[in-house]
Amino acid sequence: MKEISNPFAEIKKVPLFGETLQSSAYSVHLKNELNYEKPWNEVGIVSKDYMLVNNKEITDMVETIIDHSDVDFSLDKTFFNGKQFMRCYKATEEIDAEVKVGDNLGIGVMVSNSYDGSTSGRFSIFAYRLLCKNGMMSKRMFQSYRFKHTHENENWAEEMESAAEIIKHAGTNVKEFATTCSKLTTDSININDMGKIRSDYIPKLPVSTFGKVVDQIYNDEYYSEDQNITSWDLLNAGTHVLWHKEKQTVADFNNNDYLTTGFLNYANTLNDAISMYNNDVN
Repeated sequence: MKEISNPFAEIKKVPLFGETLQSSAYSVHLKNELNYEKPWNEVGIVSKDYMLVNNKEITDMVETIIDHSDVDFSLDKTFFNGKQFMRCYKATEEIDAEVKVGDNLGIGVMVSNSYDGSTSGRFSIFAYRLLCKNGMMSKRMFQSYRFKHTHENENWAEEMESAAEIIKHAGTNVKEFATTCSKLTTDSININDMGKIRSDYIPKLPVSTFGKVVDQIYNDEYYSEDQNITSWDLLNAGTHVLWHKEKQTVADFNNNDYLTTGFLNYANTLNDAISMYNNDVN
């Protein structure tokens, strides 16, 4: 199906029928404002109880939450392929989340939704590197919130309060992430080490993607042969490739999460190694 330009177009659930009986599943139709001959496209099959929410409604819900938070946000990017939707915001203010001197992280908020049942309406926190404007995602590290009701439900106010708590503590969440990542900044690596990190911690990252990540380091205009490359550099090369790709796909966001989480696991092993060394010395 061709990409539909308007992520906030009208949607509807249409009953599915077999030869004689109505199915328990429903077809999700998205209005195609660019095609008058075929104004509706089927974009997913969901259950009767699936909470189908328009991307505009889920976006308005999250924007209401961040508008009432103590942090100002601006729009970073929007992704929509007709079925899955993601919209990212970045905080306009710096927080005390320094990975190393001069290398700070900020707060990011991502809205996610789908019309094919692949993900429910939710928002999640991510880290935003200020130097190169990369988003770093990790379900394991960062908090998220799945909406169970819409504004038409009597539990709506309680829902908003619970979601607001996630934003309230986002700064602490990102600071913890920065502390873990700081271990990577002193971990010098070479090309062989890069291969071992990949095989041990991110083995499912596509070979073609990993090749672009390595190229991002060695083809950089500021790279020199005597440069000290760290695993923090490798992580940032990876998130740069995935975050700034011209035509992003859902896989790019998933790989970002997979890559970042893999490096968090690697960072924790570095911490364990340092602890073992200190114990041996003492």
